[in-house]
Amino acid sequence: MSKKYTLRNVKLDDLILDNNNPRFAELYTGSKKESDIIEYLLFSEAAKEIAEAISTAGEFYVDRPLWVFEEKGKYIVKDGNRRCSAVKALQVPNKYELDVARWNV
Repeated sequence: MSKKYTLRNVKLDDLILDNNNPRFAELYTGSKKESDIIEYLLFSEAAKEIAEAISTAGEFYVDRPLWVFEEKGKYIVKDGNRRCSAVKALQVPNKYELDVARWNV
């Protein structure tokens, strides 16, 4: 059986949140802007709690990788949108009114 996936590290800026994700797409009525999707995930889909947990632990656990599809040099997040949005929000916690210390990814 051949391996159908590759584990690799990619830049946070190269990860694109999937606004068509079936987990929340039917409920999300905002724009396609990343900041709007992040805000929705933080406050409507419990990504804020994930951000707080990541900030408290001081790391993003490698045993919980994001599943992505590469498209034109970027990576569409198919599984892990809440975790990805939490980490992106932690880069600018004041923008999203997070009560956590800035965490460097």
